[in-house]
Amino acid sequence: RRDALVAQLEDSLASAFNDKSRSYGVRKNNLDTFIGIAQTPRGIAALNSMLDSTALAGAPLRAPTRWAIVSALVSRGAKDAERRLAEEVQRDSTTEGKRRAFAAGAGRSDSATKAKYWQRYFGDRELNEDWVTASLRGFSDPAQDVATRRYLIPALDSLQWIQKNRRIFFLGSWVGAFIEGQRSPEALSQIDDFLKRKSALPHDLRDKILQTRDELERTVAIRRTFR
Repeated sequence: RRDALVAQLEDSLASAFNDKSRSYGVRKNNLDTFIGIAQTPRGIAALNSMLDSTALAGAPLRAPTRWAIVSALVSRGAKDAERRLAEEVQRDSTTEGKRRAFAAGAGRSDSATKAKYWQRYFGDRELNEDWVTASLRGFSDPAQDVATRRYLIPALDSLQWIQKNRRIFFLGSWVGAFIEGQRSPEALSQIDDFLKRKSALPHDLRDKILQTRDELERTVAIRRTFR
């Protein structure tokens, strides 16, 4: 049902963010949602063409939206994604631009990229924590759950280290990214097996996993129902 409706949803969102009679806030929300869900060939082409514009949704096209588009193209494996990423790196050489470029790169679906980022998360002492946080969503894109499932249990195994070595709010982002990036019964089983094996896991960490696990359990049930 989702696949059949995506094109209609893209059209509806595009119509809304191009509607000059609507307020900027409404238009921008529709634009952001379009960037987040566009996946048909026509939708991807529209994203690509947006980067050649100077304004969208009734306002100038600024760096945060440009980077959101580039990140979407990279994570969806668009034909021109690498060219667009390179162009944006050239366009935005600020510190914030470098952070966003790092985050966008995490969305590449190949195993070599995932391995490189995973190694840097733990092995690069110079890597800014904010950069890691920004990259987690791209790294754990649900559309790439098969590629990232191998990191699910190692990510949970690292929670006590993260609790000791990262700032307080980072842990929630970490757990959320790696569990919410999954959508299969296999991943759900891996989490349950992990919790059974780790009976001595501190209660606060266990509760954090269980809280996020609920969303995955719901996702698995929905997908099972509608397949």
